Amino acid sequence: FIDDYRLKNQDLFDDLLNQLYQAIDETLPGSKAELYGSYATNLCLPTSDIDMVIDVKNQTSISQDVLSDLEKNLRTKGWVKEVKFIKTATIPVIKILCSEKYLSKKIDISVQDPGHNGVKCVNLVKSYLKTCLLYTSDAADDLLCVDLGGRRIIKKK
Repeated sequence: FIDDYRLKNQDLFDDLLNQLYQAIDETLPGSKAELYGSYATNLCLPTSDIDMVIDVKNQTSISQDVLSDLEKNLRTKGWVKEVKFIKTATIPVIKILCSEKYLSKKIDISVQDPGHNGVKCVNLVKSYLKTCLLYTSDAADDLLCVDLGGRRIIKKK
């Protein structure tokens, strides 16, 4: 079900991400945007949001200024239904609700800082997925495994 959803909508989400990357490049030329979270690891559900972090090493602005400028740009985009900049969060974040054309997908965008480990976590999860087998059957209850909310991770032999 999850793989079918992702495959069925891959072109749509690729188009959405291309538009998002373009908006980021318009606002923050030279920055680098990376996906993290369940979408980046291919473990997302249909209700999962898309998480993105922007590395603005070459910018002199602080993250709140960067995100404020990006929020203003995103407000002009037809594919954005709602956008809200939450500057009081521990890690300031822009929350986007996309138009129905993009299945009302939600996107969270933050700026890379020393306390943000999202991209590192993606690499860690991907390394685990290379050495483990995701097993979704309840028949695995009697096997040595780790329960991840309905998914079981069993080491490959």
